[in-house]
Order: sequence, then structure tokens, then C-alpha cells
Amino acid sequence: MTPCESPLRSAHAASVVVWLGVCAALASCTRPAPPGDDALGLPGVLASDVGEGDDVGASDANAVADSSVGDGAQHDAAAAPSSDTVAAGDSGRSYVPVDGGGTCTPGAQFCLGNQLATCGSAGDGYLLTSCFPGQYCDVDSCVAIENNLIIVFDTSGSMNTHVPGVPCQQAGFPSCDPTQGCSRMDVSKSLFLKALDQVDPNTNRVALLRFPQTLARLKPAGCAAGHYAGMPKLSTDPGNVDHVGPSDAWFWGAIHEILCVPFPLNLALTLQAKLDVAQWMDGQESIASANKACTDKGPTCLPSASCAPGECCGDACCGGACQEHVKPELRGHGGTPIGRTLFYVGAYLRHRVLVDGRPCSSNAGCINPNYRCEQGACVDKARHCRETVVVLFTDGGEVNDPTQFFAPRTAAKRLAFGLACTDHDGCVGGATCQGGRCLPASPTGYHCVATGKACGPAGSGAPCLDAKGAASPCLPDLLQTTSAAATNPLDN
Repeated sequence: MTPCESPLRSAHAASVVVWLGVCAALASCTRPAPPGDDALGLPGVLASDVGEGDDVGASDANAVADSSVGDGAQHDAAAAPSSDTVAAGDSGRSYVPVDGGGTCTPGAQFCLGNQLATCGSAGDGYLLTSCFPGQYCDVDSCVAIENNLIIVFDTSGSMNTHVPGVPCQQAGFPSCDPTQGCSRMDVSKSLFLKALDQVDPNTNRVALLRFPQTLARLKPAGCAAGHYAGMPKLSTDPGNVDHVGPSDAWFWGAIHEILCVPFPLNLALTLQAKLDVAQWMDGQESIASANKACTDKGPTCLPSASCAPGECCGDACCGGACQEHVKPELRGHGGTPIGRTLFYVGAYLRHRVLVDGRPCSSNAGCINPNYRCEQGACVDKARHCRETVVVLFTDGGEVNDPTQFFAPRTAAKRLAFGLACTDHDGCVGGATCQGGRCLPASPTGYHCVATGKACGPAGSGAPCLDAKGAASPCLPDLLQTTSAAATNPLDN
């Protein structure tokens, strides 16, 4: 693997394990920067197509921020070595004198680019040491690069389908241990928890999302649906918008309907976030009254986003009282709104995760702990090396119309490369503007399903092989026909 290359290349769930196994081995930061602060850039791993019955692929998000020494580096500029004099040897270490024959405090450290400068015992110069692969220099130490892993779980009703050959041993609600179940949801939870156990929280931040669902019934509908009901979109989504702003109440007020476990606001909480994800898959679910009366007295719960008297301020209203999940769980109920869910994922990424250039007055204003507030703007010094990967687990798909903005293929392409454009700067992920559309380089017009790379059909051109060397389908590049675009060019 080349430095900072995305290790996720397959469109199938098994690739998650591959990605988790190599993400800690990222090399030093050398990936070039794509343009645009708001670009998500998910290059190289767009699924070939998402049609009826197809598995859904994953997308890898990377863009770059300023990698210069930050305001937080504590050192005397007059006593620092000039960057012009730094020339590390083969060992990645070099010793340079203090400029102008000055002195420094022995043991004092600060970052110079991606090298750690340590004042020597004599106080007359600095030992410059390159950070290890998988690390970057932040303020005064080399720290591990934390990658962002977003898991999007299919919570449609078809996930309750029995898996042939798997015995059904669950006793029934509330005893819904997925290891004793026989549905696609049970098997998926069991397998995913094994993969999650391999995630190192020191190098990976994890967030969990699902298809839109809400608390919908006082009496659970067994282990399949529990207390949930699926929805084709967020309960407050107007349905005719292709833009999410930083303060749009219709989205942020209902984001809990898709966002199960957000990325932690503090790096010290990354382990807890991993544990929280696991708790959404242990089979246990319970609800309780929020001790607030509301107007709906029936057993069927309705979303109640308003905080006015008689409303539940984000909880559900049924039985004459606001109800809330004390212990939530992933359940199967509803349709398969893949495209719209990926649209929501993009909004969450843009406003809460990849916040380059966001105005700020302190680090806390950047929301994401990997960012620093420098000169009034949020900057992630390791952005060009930090992997952000979206993996969608599903047992099916929805109809792909390349002219529709919320089609799965359109939503994935928007994350990966961008949609409509007027110049190359309007595209991300290595794509260029070709005929008003962002398209990746594809010299053959065909791509390998296993790798996403160009290939030649019927033995002509580059072969299509998966990671184990087995033949994989070489299909026409369907990105060429995706013509949908956002109303506002800035949202493409």
C-alpha cells in the first residue's frame, strides 16, 4: 500500500475486516490535497451500482487541511531551528543548532511540520525526529492518527428474513440474544460484533447510523421490530430539499432517528463510543415514560419533535405520556431508503466531522477533537492522512435512477467524486470535470467490482482480480450515466 492509500476497496462487508486490519499501518502524510474546504472526497471505493438485490458499497472520505505548525506549539521562535536548515538523514533524525547561536531549554519539545524537535542536553540545538508511520506531530508530541469509521446498518424489514441453515433458538422478547437468533439481522449483529472487537479505539473513531426509525409502539412487536417503526425519511424532512444547513431544525432536530452513536466529542471517549455501538447490537431493548404528559393517548407512538406544552421535544408520544428509549437496539422494520440515508450521512460528515475552515474562537468550537482553532478557523493537521470511511451494510437495495438526486448511486457518487461541475475545482476524490459532470479517470470505461480500478472486459486490458487473486467482474463504468444534480451548485 502506498502512503495514505485507502485500504478499503471491495463493495462487500468482508472488506470491513480488511480495512480494520490495516488502518493502523498508514504511512507518513503524503497524499495531495483535493480542492475545497467543504468537499468530502470519498475516492476509489464507490460501488459499481446499487440495484434491486445488490449489496451496497462503501466510500472513503479524504481531503486535506493546513499542515503547518499550529499556534499551540510552545517554543521561542527566535530560538527555533529554521525549517530551511532541516535535512533529516536516512534514520529520520538530524541535529540542528539554534538559530543565531542562541540557546533553548533542554528537553523542550515542539512540532516542526511532521517532525518533533527536542532541545538537546547542552541547550544549543534541536534533535529533529520524524514521527513513526501512522502518527503525526501535534503541538509537542507525536500522536497516533485516528481514522473515522462510519457504520450504516440496514434496519429494513427484510433483515428479519430467516437465514437458511441457521437454527432459531431465541425465547422471544425481551430475550432477543442475536447469537441465538436466525434472522439476517441476528447473524449480521453477531458477525459485526466480532469485527468490532478488532477495532483499536486508539486509532479508530466509530460512529453508528441506521435507516430512519422512531419509537412507534408501547407494546413491542417481538424481537423483529421491537418498539420501532421504519420511515422512508426523517419525520421532519420536507421531502423536497437537497440541502442541509448548519442550523436547519428539520434535520438536526430529528438526527437521532438515524444517528445511533455519534463520533465522540473527546478523544478520551473513543473506547466508550465503541462500547456504545456494541450495546445497540446486544438484543436488549426497553422504553420508559419521560414523566411528561402529551396529547396522544393511543398505543401507537408518534414522533413529537416540538418542545411546546403537550409535545415531547424529540421523544415519542403515546399512552398519554412522552416515551423514550432507556436501552435502544437495532431492529428490522420499514423500507430500504439507501440514497436518502447516504444524503443524511453526507450532511453529518460535512457539518460535524470534516469541518475544515469552520469559524472558531477556541478548539471547542470545532466540534471534532482532531481539529484545532488556528487564526479563527478549524484545521486538522492530519486531514490528508486521516481516513474517513463510510461502510453501508444491507441485504438489498432500491431502484437506481441515475437522473434522481436521492438514488443510491447518485448519493454515493456525490460523496465520492461530486455531481455537476463547471471546473475541476468543483470535484473531489481525484475526479475531474468532464462535460459538466465530475468523473474519475477511467481509461477503459470499465471498472473492477473488487477494486474499483479500471479494467478491460473479456480479457482485454488490465485483469480484474480481488485481494486473493480470484477473478472479479469487470463491468461498464455506470458513473458515466449519473446525471442528477443538486439545485444549488454548491451542494454538488
